[in-house]
Amino acid sequence: MGLFPYLRWLLEVGTHFRFAQPKLERVAAQALTPDQGLRTDLGRRLKEQSEAYWRQLVQLGVERGDVDPSYDTGLVAWVFTVLSNELGWYALARAGARSPNDPPHAERYTAEAAPLFCELIRLLEHGLRPR
Repeated sequence: MGLFPYLRWLLEVGTHFRFAQPKLERVAAQALTPDQGLRTDLGRRLKEQSEAYWRQLVQLGVERGDVDPSYDTGLVAWVFTVLSNELGWYALARAGARSPNDPPHAERYTAEAAPLFCELIRLLEHGLRPR
């Protein structure tokens, strides 16, 4: 599987997790939020490991020819991190939900999310592929 299909799958699964497991999502979000996160060694290590995962994913994309090597890989990894954190909330807002606990919008959320994933990955792929 190439980088962009994998990224689409990863974003989709993460977003669906947020909707299906809102309490776990809140715990995870609080654990990784600098101002209110776990102020322990565990919180710091979780954040570092997450950042390292995204950097490795981007580096693999560069090695496989999916990402233009002239881009700053740290910046690309940061973009992936931000997208993975925010896409689920954007999809929920598009569906009219205020939170993942807002069940009347589940069908609309599902209908809204799939095209958003495809469009986002198409944008990323267009911008990051070597020319």
